[in-house]
Amino acid sequence: MSGESNTSEFVTLYASSQRRIFAYIRSQVLSATDADDVLQDTSEVLWRKFADYRPGTDFTRWACRIARLEVLTYHRHHKRLLSIFSDEVADAIGEKVLELSDTATLRAEALPDCVQRLPLRDREVLNLRYQSNQSVAQIARRIDRTESAVYKSLQRIHDALYECIEETLQAKSKS
Repeated sequence: MSGESNTSEFVTLYASSQRRIFAYIRSQVLSATDADDVLQDTSEVLWRKFADYRPGTDFTRWACRIARLEVLTYHRHHKRLLSIFSDEVADAIGEKVLELSDTATLRAEALPDCVQRLPLRDREVLNLRYQSNQSVAQIARRIDRTESAVYKSLQRIHDALYECIEETLQAKSKS
């Protein structure tokens, strides 16, 4: 693989995993600032060891194994409460963080399709509220409805999106 395509592949994989890697690190490093430092160290190691990554495998899990070593190094160097958790507990916490992060990612991926399934009027209300940052009062005036009716519409829309996302996740888990 050429250096340029190797760099491109790394950047693509890393960019799509960075938040999850940080969440993993943050679950084991109390200070957000220190977690940022550990993420930076982890990023450097990931780049240096990228040739060891096997394409087609789970990049995030590979990266989190390396992050775990960087977290241990951080604790060792800073003599931070190394024994807050046993290795097993720290690993279990990290696994749960990854699992929750995976679910959040799947939910975020399902959302645009679920929004497109809504009736046009509901999409307009969502757009006014969340993209245009209009207040409920402003929306009510704009669409000539009461504030109470707008609140009820938003609740109904949120419920419909929740149901759609849950159905999408269930369908994906079955396939």
